[in-house]
Amino acid sequence: MRYCSYRVILVLLLLAIISPAIVADEIQDQPEVTALYAKGQRLMREGNYFDAVKVFEELSGRYNDSPNLDLFVFNRAKADLYLSEYDKAIASFDFFISRFPKSPFVPYAQFFTGDAFYLKGYISRAVERYLVAYNGAQTERLTQLIEKSLVAAFNRADAINIGAADFSMLSGGKRCRLINLLAPALRQHHQDDVVEQIMSERTL
Repeated sequence: MRYCSYRVILVLLLLAIISPAIVADEIQDQPEVTALYAKGQRLMREGNYFDAVKVFEELSGRYNDSPNLDLFVFNRAKADLYLSEYDKAIASFDFFISRFPKSPFVPYAQFFTGDAFYLKGYISRAVERYLVAYNGAQTERLTQLIEKSLVAAFNRADAINIGAADFSMLSGGKRCRLINLLAPALRQHHQDDVVEQIMSERTL
């Protein structure tokens, strides 16, 4: 029941994140590339993720010198996630992150990878990815989505293996904001020491 309720929330979040503001509906490229990419985006909007995977696979295979290659790989991984092919999605997103470390979509890839781990039942690994995504998030919209996912993960987990060091990657402002948000859940998991340590660090 725990994962079922979260799955409904996750689907809503995933649908909300698909927008022109996050992943381009249109790209500048060769005419045949832009047409094929538009087809893939249309299939994603229609929920035909199986055929969308094929389109983005074709794009990344045939046009691997395209300036939009990162988008092709990213969308392929996202379609795998929507198909509940979690292992494939994780592998594809990890490939994307290593191949395109400077892509503006890396924080989104980390976020989606966290979702895939959560849906596989690996809560601690999901939290790790959410924190990495949170650190790299450049928009308030993504930041809030990650915060909701973290709160949901902490509230629904039987136990969370996390310590103050896991928050050390975050900038001071983000660390304070997040610990204030997660403090009730951390205390519920008897991790008052984590809260107190982070709270004390911000006063130094």
